[in-house]
Amino acid sequence: MPTIGFAMVAATGNIYQGLWYAVTIAAVTAVVGIFFLPETYKRDIEA
Repeated sequence: MPTIGFAMVAATGNIYQGLWYAVTIAAVTAVVGIFFLPETYKRDIEA
């Protein structure tokens, strides 16, 4: 991620472009986790 973020900053000249890349990846990961991971409350996960 640092390499891609640095390359984006170098290509655009905007120092915040790499930050927005990291924020976007984190947001996509959170959405996927919220919608696709099963709930395990009161469920036996040891079996």
